[in-house]
Order: sequence, then structure tokens, then C-alpha cells
Amino acid sequence: MYAPSQALRNAGTHRIVHAAFLDDTGITIDARSRIHLFELVESTVLALQVTRSAYLYLIDLVSSWNHPDDHVGTYAPFPSFE
Repeated sequence: MYAPSQALRNAGTHRIVHAAFLDDTGITIDARSRIHLFELVESTVLALQVTRSAYLYLIDLVSSWNHPDDHVGTYAPFPSFE
């Protein structure tokens, strides 16, 4: 499921990644790699979705931990935008 994102991460680790329509190199050991434009877009969207999920899980963790009963006298309500 995350193969395109893993390819982007592998290619982008200590390298410069360019989007290409033709002549993409894929994962290389060179300083510059060319990944097909659509694969780059797909992997970027997947990476953002994973980041969003992780952020929402972190907010849920803080929200479930932060109750008045757990912190008597030191409770600080978490701001809610609902």
C-alpha cells in the first residue's frame, strides 16, 4: 500500500528528487533521482494522509489522557473548536 511513498522516501533520503514525465531513474544511489510525476504525486498524497492520521491519533491520545479526574487541582482544559 505504501510502496510509492517508500520509494519516494528512499529516493529522497539525502538526495534531490525531481519529477519526470519521461526517462525516470527511480531509486538510485546518485545525488539526484527522477521519479515519474504521477508516482511522485501519489506518494506525496499517501505521505500526507499518513501524517494526518498520526497527528489525529496524537490529538486523540492527549484528549483521552487529559481529564479532570486524572489531574486533580492541575487540570487545564484542552481547547475545543467544536
